[in-house]
Amino acid sequence: MPASARNLAELVRDSPAWRPERAALVADARRFTWGRLDRAVDAFAAALAGARLPTGARVALVLGNVSEFAVAYFGVLRAGLVAVPVSPAYTSRELTHVLADAEAALVVCRADACAAVRAAARATRARVVVSGAEPAAGETSYAALLDAGAGHGRVEPTTGDEDLAVLLYTSGTGGRPKAAMLPHRALLANLDQCARIDPAPMTSEDVVLLALPLFHSYGLNAALGMLARTGATGVLAERFDPAVTLALIRDAGVTSVPGIPPMYVAWTMLPDLPEAFAGVRLAFSAAAPLPRRVFDAMLAATGRPVYEGYGLTETAAVVTSSLCSAVVKPGSVGQPIPGVELRRVDDTGDPVDPGDPGEIVVRGESLFRGY
Repeated sequence: MPASARNLAELVRDSPAWRPERAALVADARRFTWGRLDRAVDAFAAALAGARLPTGARVALVLGNVSEFAVAYFGVLRAGLVAVPVSPAYTSRELTHVLADAEAALVVCRADACAAVRAAARATRARVVVSGAEPAAGETSYAALLDAGAGHGRVEPTTGDEDLAVLLYTSGTGGRPKAAMLPHRALLANLDQCARIDPAPMTSEDVVLLALPLFHSYGLNAALGMLARTGATGVLAERFDPAVTLALIRDAGVTSVPGIPPMYVAWTMLPDLPEAFAGVRLAFSAAAPLPRRVFDAMLAATGRPVYEGYGLTETAAVVTSSLCSAVVKPGSVGQPIPGVELRRVDDTGDPVDPGDPGEIVVRGESLFRGY
């Protein structure tokens, strides 16, 4: 990571291995180089500046795994605003809660989420930007917004470090979802911590499958953020279909696969798994335990283990990885990554006795600012 990086969006053009002609994103038949992506991010940021949104204003991104997500996400950050990634599967009621709670001034959505977004926007008075459909009265099209910002040249971020970058809503197991406040410092620190793992989970030469939801911390920072840090190439899968994504891994020459257990469960049921994974350098699983039978099936089919990890929205994603372990054990999430300290304590904060699961406490530069 550049020593001067303060804002995550700086990585889109200033990562150590940045090459403007290298593919940044591949979506269907479209190919976006890092240079083209950088110009689109500048245009989006310039258009947001022209919309006179105050520094720190919140912009909700109700988008799936599409190129518009990357442009809008990095554009929002480069403009000195706060990104609020939201699942496009949310109902209008869920969206209304998020938009109101985040005090979103603007919401960017695709055509498939328009109806729910419009209902939520009416209730919260957020302005709407639509991609892939004609905007309704009072709305703006994504293409028109990019056109409005094109030609303004390079945009330099005015925020960074401890400034708020992202509001990510947790699953809300104790009630309604809560917004974890992630500053640029936390997001950049977790990327730096992951980059210190040996072997590196992602390099500039990797082609990475982006099938994880980008509105989730795992897909957002450990995948998309790391992509920007390394200058690798991301292959977008808008929806997870086992056969389609397996063919995508094979045909696009994917070498790095961030995944979750249901993806591997589905892939192990397909006969062409060995052929598709022949060029895969590393495969990862997190978010839930990977069943032992699935671990064994992947190892038997590909000859390589699936590396498991553990993370939290509140830690900008990654806390532990079996890449950091001397021996990869099925069912183990490995050791803390470099720069992260982890302890198990009891209710009084003292270390637990052997066999007592206790409570996990984490310390490091990647921690969030609170809810």
